Amino acid sequence: MNIDLFAEQGVDDDRIVISKSQLLEKVDTAVQEAIEATAEHMAIKMAEAAFDSLSSKYDFVPKSKKPT
Repeated sequence: MNIDLFAEQGVDDDRIVISKSQLLEKVDTAVQEAIEATAEHMAIKMAEAAFDSLSSKYDFVPKSKKPT
């Protein structure tokens, strides 16, 4: 594409130009970050569900009042 076509499409001339490989690297990084964030979110949800399940089965005793 040339600059005239970009101008016709309303694209600024001040855009940063990068290579296809650089773009793919940035996309790959963004996808990996999204996967990690999703995994972290799922791990938190699973931990919350496990806590809720266990807390309904067991009574918690504060450390200062441990049974002997």
